[in-house]
Amino acid sequence: MKPTRWRLGLLTFGLGAAAALAAGCQSESVYFPEMPDAAVPDVPVDSVSDSTVDSDVTTVVNPVGQACVGDEDCDGFTCVNDALLGAFGSTGLSVPNGMCSSLLCDDTTCGEGATCVDLEPAFGASVKICLRLCAGLADCRWEEEYSCAQPLKDDPRSVCLPDNIIVAIECDDGHCDQE
Repeated sequence: MKPTRWRLGLLTFGLGAAAALAAGCQSESVYFPEMPDAAVPDVPVDSVSDSTVDSDVTTVVNPVGQACVGDEDCDGFTCVNDALLGAFGSTGLSVPNGMCSSLLCDDTTCGEGATCVDLEPAFGASVKICLRLCAGLADCRWEEEYSCAQPLKDDPRSVCLPDNIIVAIECDDGHCDQE
């Protein structure tokens, strides 16, 4: 019987201690120790006068490779879309959501981050077009069926192109051998 009384005594002590702790936690006041203001800088901050900030500076983004509906979306470049491909007589090829570019280009007209590529293998005739340079799939509009590819065997540059045009280039004008 002694072990039972001992357990009962321990239980009573535990309940009493818990009640005392709970009563202490219900205090209306909370103590916050005095702390120095951390917002005061250790070193004085140099002020910048409004005259030293150039408000005319803007970041220019090269639109080559961006999606477009019309030329007005391309900041001086051409919107290459399915309608334009059709006007050139290309059937079976598409440019998902359009692509800002420049036709009849050279490397000086494409701007930073882009290059001029001749897509003759896809179209059967010389078609020089500005394309966005890339190092991998993440640099292209992969969610819109664009990939980073090296379209010309003798050219080490990789560019963003619609997947269906990459296939057309690899299949020699879109006609793959059926094995």
